[in-house]
Amino acid sequence: AKKDAARVWARLNPSLVLTQQIFAALAWQIAQPNWRKERGRFIPYPARYLRGERWTDAPQRAPVDERDSAAIQQQIELRARRVQMEAQGFTADDIENIFAAEYDARKLASAIQDRLL
Repeated sequence: AKKDAARVWARLNPSLVLTQQIFAALAWQIAQPNWRKERGRFIPYPARYLRGERWTDAPQRAPVDERDSAAIQQQIELRARRVQMEAQGFTADDIENIFAAEYDARKLASAIQDRLL
């Protein structure tokens, strides 16, 4: 499924704007009951999602919990960064190391801030 989705993504060759539109649509779509029921049984396969241009679907309703929505948005932004980094030639290991270093830096900054306050 990953290889099929990668081929469809390459064929689509989305601009940065289209990539942002896709991830913005995913932000509300993954909060939909159909995507959550039965442990995600009804989530479309990525290649099918892309071929069907499912990001153009109209929102059915907003997520109920704003905390979930913020966490989802953060995950989508991270995924968008990952896609951009992959397109720039970074390896999966490079990306994981960068994300881990950023996480460690945020954790350290938070600990320092806690001690200063």
